[in-house]
Amino acid sequence: DTREIIRRYGGALGVRIRRDSSAKANFRIDRYGGDYTAVGRGGALMGKGFTLGIADDLIKDASEALSPTISENLWHWFLSTFLSRRNPRAKVLVNMVRWGIRDITGRILAHAKQTGTHWEHTIVRAEAEADDILHRPEGALLWPPGSPMHVQTAKNIRDVRPTRWY
Repeated sequence: DTREIIRRYGGALGVRIRRDSSAKANFRIDRYGGDYTAVGRGGALMGKGFTLGIADDLIKDASEALSPTISENLWHWFLSTFLSRRNPRAKVLVNMVRWGIRDITGRILAHAKQTGTHWEHTIVRAEAEADDILHRPEGALLWPPGSPMHVQTAKNIRDVRPTRWY
C-alpha cells in the first residue's frame, strides 16, 4: 500500500507521513504539505481537490471492460467527479491495461481530440518491441526475470490469443 511505500522509500526523497495521520487511505505529508486520498472507482471525492490525480487500473478484468453499463458509469464518474476536482494546473496520470478503443483511455483521447485538451499518451508494453520507450531490448518483459510478474506475463503472452490484446 501507499503508506508502506512512503514509509519504506520516502526518506530518500525527504518525504514522510505526518505523525498525526493514521488513516490508510487519507493522510497528510510532512514538511512539504499536501494530502493523499485514495478512493476506488466511483468513490466520493466531495470537498477534495488535487494537484496530482492518479487513476490506476480502473477496470479489473475483461468482463468489466466489456460491460457497457460499467463503461458508462466509469466515464460519467471520471468526468463529473474525478476531473471536476482538479486544481488549476493539476496533472492527471491514468495508468491502466488497454481493453479496446472504447475503454476509458480511448474515451479520454477521443474527448481530448473533440475538446482540444492535451493528454500525453505513453504506451509501455508488457513485452518490448523495437524502439521501446524504456530502452529495453526487443522481447524483454516489463518485470525482472524470475519475479512473479515476469512469470505471469510470460504465461499470458504464451497462452492468450494475440487478438485478445489491444
